[in-house]
Amino acid sequence: MLRKTFFVLIIWVSLMVTACKPVTSSVIQDSSCSPPCWKEVVPGQTTRQEVLSILNALPEVDQSTIRPMSVVNGNDSYYWDFIPRTGDRWARVFINQDIVFAVNFFPDKKGLPLGTAIQYLGEPENILAIYNRAEIPFLAIYTIWQSKGIVLSSSIESYHRGERAEVNSETQVGAFWYFEPELFSELMVSMYIADINPDVLNQGIQPWMGYGEITQIIIDRR
Repeated sequence: MLRKTFFVLIIWVSLMVTACKPVTSSVIQDSSCSPPCWKEVVPGQTTRQEVLSILNALPEVDQSTIRPMSVVNGNDSYYWDFIPRTGDRWARVFINQDIVFAVNFFPDKKGLPLGTAIQYLGEPENILAIYNRAEIPFLAIYTIWQSKGIVLSSSIESYHRGERAEVNSETQVGAFWYFEPELFSELMVSMYIADINPDVLNQGIQPWMGYGEITQIIIDRR
């Protein structure tokens, strides 16, 4: 009896450990097409009706949550939640003149370390670090594949100017975007991605030099 109880306990503990282990973003692992394409949604090509048909057929999407939203212009996007244990929380697709131009994903907490993203996407091209003087100041970090049309966003909360900041393989990605590459600058200075001043983008963007200390941090003076 004691042996049986011990065996059941071992199984229960194993299940609990498995349930608590972070699930890697299913989006970043998608192999149906190459980013910035996702599930055959191709920024610059896929129509509004096509993306809705694709979303309605995906088992990882909570169908009851799909709804239109307005980010910059009226009804310029659709929002949806992912079902639990997919590694992703929710997403938005942005549309202009009935054509998708970007998709924005939000992975689970600890669902997408930067090292995992780089494993799937390859070496980044650029990095941009912006100090935001909000009520609770923070450092926004953008890891960029401009030629592919990919941006990843991370942050260091309660960051104060002058403090050392770095990125490493365990830096957590809070959100990421797939988009038409030629729209990079336009999206970065709009609410679709970073909502920053063009001068901040031009002065702050730096070549990716690998993990380690961030050597240039620019202040968002707005």
